[in-house]
Amino acid sequence: MLLGEPGGEASMARVAAWGPGRVSLAAGTVAALVLAVALTVLRGVQYLAAIPRANGNLYDFGIFYRSAVAFWHGTAVYPPGQPNFSPPVAVVLLSPVAAAPATIAYRVFVAVSVAVLVGALAWTARAVHARPAVVVGGIVALLATPALAATLGQGQVYALLAAGLATAWVLDRAGHEPGAGIALGVVVACKPVLAPVLLWPLLRGRRRELRASLITVVAATVAGVALVGPAQTLRYVRVALGGYPAHDLDNASLLTTGIRLVTPGREVVPLVDAPWLGWVVGAVVVALLAVTVVRAGRHELGLWAVVAASLLASPLAWRGYLVLLYPGVVVLLATARTRLLGMFLVALLLVPHSWPSVWTGRTSMGYLASTLLGPAVLLAVWAAFTGVAARSPEEASGQDPASPGQCVSVSM
Repeated sequence: MLLGEPGGEASMARVAAWGPGRVSLAAGTVAALVLAVALTVLRGVQYLAAIPRANGNLYDFGIFYRSAVAFWHGTAVYPPGQPNFSPPVAVVLLSPVAAAPATIAYRVFVAVSVAVLVGALAWTARAVHARPAVVVGGIVALLATPALAATLGQGQVYALLAAGLATAWVLDRAGHEPGAGIALGVVVACKPVLAPVLLWPLLRGRRRELRASLITVVAATVAGVALVGPAQTLRYVRVALGGYPAHDLDNASLLTTGIRLVTPGREVVPLVDAPWLGWVVGAVVVALLAVTVVRAGRHELGLWAVVAASLLASPLAWRGYLVLLYPGVVVLLATARTRLLGMFLVALLLVPHSWPSVWTGRTSMGYLASTLLGPAVLLAVWAAFTGVAARSPEEASGQDPASPGQCVSVSM
């Protein structure tokens, strides 16, 4: 078909749209899916078996459950030897799990987490007018990810926190600033490492939203301290400041990964024995956060970029933290120009977190490289959201980036 013939211009436009960037994304998506299938067949998905076993005394849920029981009995919520990193308000909010035996409580918790997350993802998709096929396909794919299996298997709260972030984003998009601020405040109060997300309403001039966020954080924190008690709160502070497992391979934080690569540890041989380079790594992480805030924080999609940067800069970022970003991935899937980017991220998220186990017992660079999978995925998600938010002409002009007929653009 020639350019001058009917439909020729449209055909040429479609061909031109598939530039090197989109071809690379498509190839990366296929490669990630192949890796995901290969590793799933070879090693399976960690923590997936923990869900049907439903032992509420194990993993993080066991810690939450014992703290909840202690809260109702007036005993030590943060006893020695129990590394509960949840702040007092989170302990109070999770205390109802003590109403049932541990195993039943765990099953209910998992069911509620899945239901709330699915509802939040569907609500986010509806807010951006996503097609039904995209909604169903995207949600099903995200439910199959190892990060969600990990957070559910261990009984963690990240699915619920993701719903809180989705609520804030949808309400902000609808112009309900106080409601969005309250949602953000609850999330930050329950997970203080996400405090940088408060920069999002600040940079966007959402004064009522920022005010509501700050009031909620303060009120929730004070209420938690009052209910748990000052002594236990001080114990929590000591636990929180007592150090994080930097050498744990499940810790996907860029900060701790950098430290792990330059400091002798139990599991991996560092690239160099130069702990002072940890300060350099810290500076790089702070610079990443600054780039996110400057380039993406002023835009609607910037929330997810700031969340990803917060996780990279946090001393602790279990791979289950990726669930916090799932609502943002749905937004990418729902928009025509970023759909391929969203598919690429989903493919990366489908790769099991058992890559290091393939190299267990081998002293090789392959094993060291395999430990970088989690941080690399988180870094890719951060780069995707930062790039989209920073290059969105629709948002820069105040237009709706994901409404019908409008598409968020990304330079590739």
